[in-house]
Amino acid sequence: MLNLLRRALGRPGEVDGLSHAAALKAEGRIVMGEHCSISPRAVITDPDYVRLGDNARLSDCFLFGHDGSINMINRMMNTAFDAVGKIIIGSNVFIGHGAIVLPDTTIGDNTIIGAGAVLKGHVEGGYVYGGSPLRRIRPMAQHVLSLTRRDQQLPDEWRDMIQARGCDFDPVFEPRLIELRRNHFFHADLAS
Repeated sequence: MLNLLRRALGRPGEVDGLSHAAALKAEGRIVMGEHCSISPRAVITDPDYVRLGDNARLSDCFLFGHDGSINMINRMMNTAFDAVGKIIIGSNVFIGHGAIVLPDTTIGDNTIIGAGAVLKGHVEGGYVYGGSPLRRIRPMAQHVLSLTRRDQQLPDEWRDMIQARGCDFDPVFEPRLIELRRNHFFHADLAS
């Protein structure tokens, strides 16, 4: 547990998401498939109740496996309720920055959850979602088509580097990619 805390409080960039996920998997607290990535700054309150499929990617999001208000209610009402629930995240799922996943949530395969979204219950796979309350934005196939069109408009060198890099972040390519992106985004500013 101390190692988890050290990783979570470490300097940004100190541990990448792939390494962090591999460490959590090795510790046996979170059952997950292959090629998962979990930001070291993701908050997972109850890892014992979380399951991830293959290629699940968690940014700096929050996964709550319990309802903390139950402690106040139990004291107030002299009851002994328990309010925990599982979180199942399918394969090929991305959960954006600041998203909140509540107990008793299942996210289907091939899904993107946008930054800041709040979700509980069954989230059907194959779509891009966002907002609070959560709403469908578009089917994943339409999203991939949009990304394909956008990618075709990138400068040749930028697109070629992305193709050479492959599907995962590579620190070797990053300095030149940053330079290419900056020049593309702000070329008018740089010319003056």
